[in-house]
Amino acid sequence: MNHISFKKPAIQGYGSRLRSFRTPNGAFPIRGRLALSVLLIFVSIIFSSCDFNKPEPSSLVGTWLSPYGDGYIIAENSVTYDDGEFYESDWGPGGIFGWTGKIIETTGSSSGYIYIQYETVEEGNPSNYVGKFIAIHYENLSEVAVQLANPYKADGISFAETLEQAKTEFTVENGYFAFHGEYVKK
Repeated sequence: MNHISFKKPAIQGYGSRLRSFRTPNGAFPIRGRLALSVLLIFVSIIFSSCDFNKPEPSSLVGTWLSPYGDGYIIAENSVTYDDGEFYESDWGPGGIFGWTGKIIETTGSSSGYIYIQYETVEEGNPSNYVGKFIAIHYENLSEVAVQLANPYKADGISFAETLEQAKTEFTVENGYFAFHGEYVKK
């Protein structure tokens, strides 16, 4: 009887390649284990350094207007608040209590705080606000709407001397931000 024998092809797929990296007893050699360990450490360092709770700046960035005529222009590094120059409201033409500020820090994702250092103020605000700190509280952030509030409390302060003071003083828990305005993205 004739026997037909087949030779195994030189390349048999991934399984044969994996076997070629193993020692005769089936274990991976030291070099392979070392490379795999280094790769896993590198990947874990990359993911641990990411802040997944940081809000996407682009979701806050934009022009936000309320039905009362006030609005915020939020850029990557700055905020402008205007109390009515965007369009005339029932309150009149407005525009005297606005300000601009540099964004120092942002917290949260769909709600949180934007910490700002005043850069300019309009005539309705005291000039000593420039260089001082405040926080804007935002909540229910979506791509088209957000609720925003400047810090206000009947017996509270108008600004903080330092960023640390702004972080401890201007909080919802401390009685600020009781009233939020409804803003839509323009």
